[in-house]
Amino acid sequence: MPTDQITPPKPRRSTAAGKPSRPSQGVSRHLRVVASTGDDTAPKTKRGHGQVKGGASRLTGLTDKQEAFAVLVASGKNQSEAYRLAYDADKMLPASVWTEASLLLSNPKVASRLMVLNTEKEQQRRMMAVSRAERVLQRLETLADAATTESVRVRANELLGKTAGLFTDQVEITTDTDRSVDQIQAAISDRLRRLGLAG
Repeated sequence: MPTDQITPPKPRRSTAAGKPSRPSQGVSRHLRVVASTGDDTAPKTKRGHGQVKGGASRLTGLTDKQEAFAVLVASGKNQSEAYRLAYDADKMLPASVWTEASLLLSNPKVASRLMVLNTEKEQQRRMMAVSRAERVLQRLETLADAATTESVRVRANELLGKTAGLFTDQVEITTDTDRSVDQIQAAISDRLRRLGLAG
């Protein structure tokens, strides 16, 4: 940072004893942050972009361990196993681990992050399914165009048509709505008698 942009400190006031007063710890910390970053609004970072002092993420508001827990649960681990992997739980009883993991899952920030992770996972799964379907369609089109026999060409085009929804199986269901209520009751009674269920 160029020295011409640094404003000189204001002279210290004297106390009753004639000695200059010390700035409070908060003020001196603020001065260190301003002097080191050149930006008095940016929080001091711990480990690079997105982390604030103490390990909490600026983007999610979670600590590193809470983030790890949420990622592990989203990846398919049960809550106790995820807690054991994210936290130092070697000396904890299983019931205590389960209780702490349940409390962590009920934390609104953790629950929100877990919902975001699950949504991202579902979107990724859908994109992969679409990509797979596109590859299959491209392969079928290639087979239909380059087939050496007529049967392969017909079958590839048939599968392409089914995928596009051109061929649908139609099932006709006829209902006999011309019967009266008495006729329907008589038919039910007759079937029950044949099955040996009516007395």
